[in-house]
Amino acid sequence: MSQDVRPRQCGKVKALLAGGLVLGVGAAVTLAAWTDQAHVDATFGTSRFNIEVDTHDGTGWQEGDPEAAHLDFTVDISDQLQPGITIYAPLSVRTDSTSVGGTVTLVGANQTGGEGNLFTALEYTVVETPTAGTCGPESLTGDPLVPAGSRLITGAEDSPLALGPAGADPVHLCFAITLPEDPHNVTDVDELQGTSTKATWLLSATADDARPDAAG
Repeated sequence: MSQDVRPRQCGKVKALLAGGLVLGVGAAVTLAAWTDQAHVDATFGTSRFNIEVDTHDGTGWQEGDPEAAHLDFTVDISDQLQPGITIYAPLSVRTDSTSVGGTVTLVGANQTGGEGNLFTALEYTVVETPTAGTCGPESLTGDPLVPAGSRLITGAEDSPLALGPAGADPVHLCFAITLPEDPHNVTDVDELQGTSTKATWLLSATADDARPDAAG
């Protein structure tokens, strides 16, 4: 009887050892699967957009407000005008040396000084010219940015002008301001003798959209 028991006990021991051996192989496979991690750093910055104007009066380029992206252009209309006479004011606009490109829009004028009757009586036109500082009767050719005979409050909001980055491709404008011989707002033009007014136009600028084309 004892001889029959021993072989069965030995078989159980061998079975357990075999099972333990299988588990050991499984543990060795798990430990061999190494892991690793890597981190990628990225730095982000924003572009800068700002415009400058030159009124060609000897002061050179004047910087706008980078936060608001606009500039004011003022014409002091005092004793220069007579009925039927036109005065001319050149203006150039560009981005500054560190700016991205964009567009600029001329907004109609506000009265910022002087007599309201004269401000309302005046008419004007604005034409884009190919040369900086060129502004006179010979400049009023081609399609105007603001049509002739417009009130000073008329702007060109629907006609933005392109500006290149870093001062490239500036825009040159010629303002022609006229006191009509028969103003619409007074019965007699002589009522405007000895008066003056100040008109200020806003140049509103928008930076180009640098985002990638979603369709591409």
